[in-house]
Amino acid sequence: MRAAGSEIAVQLPNDEAGALPSLLLHADLVVQRGLRHHTLAELAAVEAAGVRCCNPIGACVAVADRVGVGQALAGAGVAVPPARIAAAWSDVRDAAAGPIVIKATDGTAGRGAGVAAILDDAPVSPMLAGPG
Repeated sequence: MRAAGSEIAVQLPNDEAGALPSLLLHADLVVQRGLRHHTLAELAAVEAAGVRCCNPIGACVAVADRVGVGQALAGAGVAVPPARIAAAWSDVRDAAAGPIVIKATDGTAGRGAGVAAILDDAPVSPMLAGPG
């Protein structure tokens, strides 16, 4: 885009609510990726003010719900691997009957927050922050 003469500004979001920069209200296009729910909610106001967003904010919020996306895909006949939500690490251990993939249920923090682990068996102690 720079080669075409466009001015580019990169703004990494602050993880605190209310930290969205006002310069976005004057942008021609916002390309958002991997934002938390509160930041998406704030960005929805920017989109409502007429600023074009690369992906509609409502769609970003919808796909961040991994459980909901899995249910929608399964309802449409798309093969989806079995999944369950664990409230505590002991629930992960109890569910591990073979290889498992551990992911956060909130898919909004996309900056490196995809698959947390792929294991043949869950370790005794939690290996990442989350339910105790």
